[in-house]
Amino acid sequence: MLTDQAMQGAYSWKCFVLSNGEKSIPTIMSEGGIRYNAGQSVRLLDLPVERQHGVFDSLHRFTTGAELSDWIKQQSVIHYGLAGRLFLEKLTKDKRDFNESLQKIKESSLFQVSGAQGQHKRAAARFALIALAGELATEYGITGWSKGTAFKAAAESFRIWCSTRGQGNDEKRQILDQVLNFIERHGNSRFSSLNNTADIMVRDRAGWWTHESDTRIYLFSAGGMNEALKGFDLKRSLDILVSVGALPEPKTSNGERSKQRKIDGKNTKVYEINAEKLTSVTSQF
Repeated sequence: MLTDQAMQGAYSWKCFVLSNGEKSIPTIMSEGGIRYNAGQSVRLLDLPVERQHGVFDSLHRFTTGAELSDWIKQQSVIHYGLAGRLFLEKLTKDKRDFNESLQKIKESSLFQVSGAQGQHKRAAARFALIALAGELATEYGITGWSKGTAFKAAAESFRIWCSTRGQGNDEKRQILDQVLNFIERHGNSRFSSLNNTADIMVRDRAGWWTHESDTRIYLFSAGGMNEALKGFDLKRSLDILVSVGALPEPKTSNGERSKQRKIDGKNTKVYEINAEKLTSVTSQF
């Protein structure tokens, strides 16, 4: 608070966190019984290390990646914190507006993905900021690299990150995979033919199935659909299923995704999931 009792604006820093390990973040979370959210995979970017010499493209004057790694560890015990402090010292005295420079990097073809959605763009923005910081550090005489090295490294990292994902939103892929996995696990145990409902006892029924033009259609009950989409918003998930053609477009003015079917003499609300279409779409990710 200022002396005149007016609130003073708070300064904040956005920190980049670097960590290394043999398992991806989703893998670690799933081992703990936790489902990771799509947004987490963008805030914490996983990069698989599959280079020519482990994490290195060049061994410089060393003969193996292990020798180079050991040398880096030895030097980091002696020299640490110097580059970061020097970078901040020079950056805070640099009066240039870097917004335009950052935007130019973002617009580079190396940071673009055809048909990309929000998550790819958010990741690209982070790698672009890394590229800008690296090029500034080189300009300040801190890195000893040639101009453009940091830019190329950040662009390559973005390419590697993209190679681990399909196009489109990761949450969308998770939703489609989860419904398909539910069908693969329970399609023959918790669903039965719509034509033989009276003859077959099904425990924990999730729905029924029928054939339309030689394609099996799973008729999820309301409870079965909610279970298959557990952890996700139902309306958003149904919209995604409609968008890929796995669920029919709504034909009512209120946008209701379910339909009424006469089952065992009763009108029952069901969601018609085209398993073949779902399989085809998920294979493209």
